[in-house]
Amino acid sequence: ITGQVTDEVGVRIPAVNVSVKNTTRGTTTDGNGTYRLAVPDASAVLVFSSVGYEKQEVTVGSRTAVDVVLKADQQNLDEVVVTAFGIKREQKALGYAAQKVEGEQLSAVGNTNLQNSLQGKAAGVQVRLSSGMPGRPALVNIRGSRSITGSNEPLYVIDGLPVAAGSRSIDFNPADVESVDILKGAAASALYGVRASNGVIVITTKSGKNASKKPTITFDSQIAQDRVSFLPKLQYEYAQGNNDLFDQNALFSFGPKISSLGSYTNLLGEQEQAASYRNMDDFYGTGTTWNNNLEIAQGGSFGNYAIGVGRTDQTGVISTTGLKRTNLKFNGLMTPFEKLKIGLSLNYADINVDDFPDEAGNTSFFRTVYETPPSYNLVGKPFASLTNPYQQIFFRAAQNNPYWILANNSRNIRTNRTFGNLFLEYQLAPGLKATYRVGLDNFSTKTERYDELGTGPTGRTTPPSGGQFLLQNQQETQFNSNFFLAYDKILSKYLTLNLIVGNELFDIRRSGSSTSSSNFVTGAWPSIANGTTIVASNSNNAQRVVGFYGNANLGFREMLYLTLSARKDYASNLPSGRRSFLYPSAGLSFVVTEAVPVLRNVFTFAKLRANYAEVGQLGQLFVNGVGYSAANPGYQFPFNGVAGFLPSSTSISSTLRPENTRSVELGTELRFLKNRVSIDYTYFRSLSDGQIFGIPLAPSTGFGSQVSNAGKMLSRGHEVMLRVTPLKTAAFNWDLNVNFSKYKTTVEALPEGLTRILLADANGQVQSVAEKGQVYPSFYGRPYQRDPASGQIVVNSTTGIPLQNPALQILGTPNPDFEINFINTFRYRSLSLGFQVDWRKGGLFYSMLQAESRTRGLSAETLDRDVPQVISGKKGRFVNNQLVVESDNDIAIRRLNPYWAALFVIPEAQLEDASFVRLREVNLTFDLPATLTKKVGMAGASLFLTGRNLFLLTKTFVDPELNMTSTFAGSSVGNSVGIEWYQQPQTRSLGGGIRLKF
Repeated sequence: ITGQVTDEVGVRIPAVNVSVKNTTRGTTTDGNGTYRLAVPDASAVLVFSSVGYEKQEVTVGSRTAVDVVLKADQQNLDEVVVTAFGIKREQKALGYAAQKVEGEQLSAVGNTNLQNSLQGKAAGVQVRLSSGMPGRPALVNIRGSRSITGSNEPLYVIDGLPVAAGSRSIDFNPADVESVDILKGAAASALYGVRASNGVIVITTKSGKNASKKPTITFDSQIAQDRVSFLPKLQYEYAQGNNDLFDQNALFSFGPKISSLGSYTNLLGEQEQAASYRNMDDFYGTGTTWNNNLEIAQGGSFGNYAIGVGRTDQTGVISTTGLKRTNLKFNGLMTPFEKLKIGLSLNYADINVDDFPDEAGNTSFFRTVYETPPSYNLVGKPFASLTNPYQQIFFRAAQNNPYWILANNSRNIRTNRTFGNLFLEYQLAPGLKATYRVGLDNFSTKTERYDELGTGPTGRTTPPSGGQFLLQNQQETQFNSNFFLAYDKILSKYLTLNLIVGNELFDIRRSGSSTSSSNFVTGAWPSIANGTTIVASNSNNAQRVVGFYGNANLGFREMLYLTLSARKDYASNLPSGRRSFLYPSAGLSFVVTEAVPVLRNVFTFAKLRANYAEVGQLGQLFVNGVGYSAANPGYQFPFNGVAGFLPSSTSISSTLRPENTRSVELGTELRFLKNRVSIDYTYFRSLSDGQIFGIPLAPSTGFGSQVSNAGKMLSRGHEVMLRVTPLKTAAFNWDLNVNFSKYKTTVEALPEGLTRILLADANGQVQSVAEKGQVYPSFYGRPYQRDPASGQIVVNSTTGIPLQNPALQILGTPNPDFEINFINTFRYRSLSLGFQVDWRKGGLFYSMLQAESRTRGLSAETLDRDVPQVISGKKGRFVNNQLVVESDNDIAIRRLNPYWAALFVIPEAQLEDASFVRLREVNLTFDLPATLTKKVGMAGASLFLTGRNLFLLTKTFVDPELNMTSTFAGSSVGNSVGIEWYQQPQTRSLGGGIRLKF
């Protein structure tokens, strides 16, 4: 029997399973949707099945050719998951949790960063922002942290190719994405090996597979205006000074009321009328984001393809910052003859970012803006001397005038990136396929930073000095080769078998160089030759991982699926003799409604799943060997023409192995009312041991520390995905998706002799730490001194100001109690409205800006300074270092600088509840009538309005989603969260656009 299988619009369907009912005979359709199969007699019944289509049975009879049209399975269209290496599996056969996010959701409101687009779209996925400045990366974690000091970010895979992401996620165009499959647990990502210990984000770009036989052109253009979304509440009534006295040189704003000052002689010797200035509000302007995307797609019996061009132009809310990105993309698949498929995915990105390096930390120019007294006219006064443009004018000598910085300093980061892969699939025999994918990801980044002569405190000297010009170049190339055999077999009437065996090679090469020139001779000359001090360095690193893997999936009567997998990796950057490691996994899926058909009266679909898996992480990427650096200028080398070098103070343990995570996952999927209601619940527990640390060594060894394995982390949590269609009629439809996440990670063990590890330090006031027996991460600092009997705060019995407990303690964690995301979509005929609300409950947040603003009299909380207050608590004092608690406090005080300065060194007083409710996204779309678009030669047209970050309800002083990360030098190892240190706020966007299809 021969024949062809097509869909309802006539497109040929490849890879359709064709079998003779109640036998083991079977085959699959080729790339043209055709098949050939021997049958025993005319009574034979052919069974046609394919993922996403309804199963169909046809009796052969006297025919020799049987053509079939398959109907789309409306109940199971969303049940196909892209798993490891691009293999598509039915959701019901998976023994682990996975979640799909459609590309339309990611690009709906014009986010320029793919990571930001994922916020709230999937249960268990946390996206933490570092800044609202254009081009800034975010941190993405799936189910919390597994490594104390190593990376906790997932592996990104685009069209089957693992790629560099993290800080380079800004390179990807969200409009190119067709869908994102999030593989959350170790069992889901085990086949990817050591790179996928933190889960996998599998990105599938648009390929034209569902396009018509004629080329389809789609163009959309979207423009939005951006404003800062959440600014701290400051006071604008009291002038610069102390103790109610006006002082133009003071750092504080505890002076008199501005309205009482009248006119005065300012620091420039000019008469000035006292007034209140909103320096913070005036500093931020209106930014613009403009996205344009063009795509040409076509599909048919020859194959399919999609060609895309994208352009993003973004101007920040600070006019000298911005992002310009150009993306080119091709993704296609062809079947040149019956048994061969050839696929090609190519991407190019050119990214140009203008920003400022000193955005956060003590030298942040944002800090200067926030901490300028309301009586100082920051924008109205000149920022530089009229006689010397490099001589700054500002009341505070230790800080830069922010407008001088905007006028003189700059940083430009330019990246060119090319990535893609070639895909070959050949049908060796019925049920047996060979697949090979080879890919390359290459990018080069050039950074130019210019700090003008006079930057910093040197800008007050005569003549000005200082200045810096920095050139950095980074090159990275990742090569990936993956070959595997896939075998599908119907073993019997009830048993099916899927086997995969393969080999993967991953090779990464990194090189970098840096040259800085400082202490300029003259200004306005960005050149290495301008500096009197020149420092240069370069580095080269490499790593190779070779893996062998296998996966077996055994299905029984479409109700019970057992999956077993194993992967053995060999890593070049581990010590000789310790470079190989094996990771197994096992998963079980039990479709209850297939086993007990009577339950279909209650459930449309019911499934239980469980899995166990092990996976590893290499920690530091390049740790094999001891590095050397020049022994200069600390030592007098070169000496007599001979150079001198010093070895690294860190050695590598000869027994070093990857960090190991052992994971257990249990879950269920339940659907009711013909899929109108579905619930997906997961419980997970993972133990990560062999944490990689630099363990201190005795000086007699010649090293300060040794990289070795020690320590454990335990993570456990719950996830719920709820999908409901509360209302559905011929004209109106309401869909509601709810994602719930709750997790907890604790430090179970640390290296011998260590009780905690520092992750971040906010100016010595509060620390983010990993402490044995505590939640990871935790805040560590000094709390209020409290009465042991009542727990009340103890105030100084003389001053009435709260006392600090000198003993450092764990103060809490930034991790939320839970997070819930509500995604609503309403459709009425040609009109659709979608919006997303995120609710995060619990966790603590530390704002350095709040602590400083209180101390300096700038926070709106200090407006009650003229009203004496009694701090609730007990009076007390220390006698011979022993606390003596007295009676209830009855001392009335004014909350001036001494009060707030005392609280500044009590981090507990600065920690706030990080709970919030945020209206994350809104989009309104109107599809123009087809009768109208056809008249002008279009296949369709839509108008849409968008909004992002439109509303935030929180108790915190600044946006609690901002986080200090390793992007701020010396502040963090990259795993700290919950600390803000003067970053630029997020932006609120309002815009709209048009989408045309021809």
